[in-house]
Amino acid sequence: MAKSRKELTAAMSGQGSFFDKIERLEPGALNVSLPFRGALSAALRRCKNSRYQVAAMMSEQAEADISKTMLDAYTAESKEYHRFPAEWLPAFKAATGNAEPMIILAEASDCKLLTEEEAVYAEIARLERQEEEIRRRKENLKRRMTR
Repeated sequence: MAKSRKELTAAMSGQGSFFDKIERLEPGALNVSLPFRGALSAALRRCKNSRYQVAAMMSEQAEADISKTMLDAYTAESKEYHRFPAEWLPAFKAATGNAEPMIILAEASDCKLLTEEEAVYAEIARLERQEEEIRRRKENLKRRMTR
């Protein structure tokens, strides 16, 4: 049987529920269509490769047939029913060197996207916090022994 929202929230060890956030948002607050298209367009403008080259690189990386015309449709505000497939984002990032479209989707989902270098620093910080906690626990145990 599926768990209720309250059970899922309780299972998250006191964390706020994602459902609570959704309930507080204004209608349309998660519509990222225009900022996402804008980020795609800006990435293509800033890219040293032409749209033809980006489409070719994406096609190879994603093993899909992607054309310059498709990229144009995905980035045009007037083509509101043309949607860029999320599964192509890694190939888009590889072809343009730009992660901004992924960042927009992550932030709209209440997440943060880290570069590989930032992830390494975050892991180092996490390990240092663990080391500090272990050091404190060891000191507490030693104090108990000397009483």
